[in-house]
Amino acid sequence: MLFTKTASLVAVLMCLGGALRVTTALIFGGDAEAMLRYVGGQSPGAYIDQGLMIIFYGLIVGVLTEISRSVAKFSKNSHAKIEGNE
Repeated sequence: MLFTKTASLVAVLMCLGGALRVTTALIFGGDAEAMLRYVGGQSPGAYIDQGLMIIFYGLIVGVLTEISRSVAKFSKNSHAKIEGNE
């Protein structure tokens, strides 16, 4: 269960980090000097693309976390039923 909780935290952090990256690129995208100072030398489009990819991977990790959680719950219920029948 430790890995499931850790993966859930990682998924949330990835989604928040990606959203922050997209938001930063949208805020400073019109000003080339601000882009260079705050987010580096890449274009705003590249930062938006990277942010969306991070959000996408965060969602994938979140889905895998939910699958892990439901499999663990199902396994726990199955063992309880088997032990109760004996």
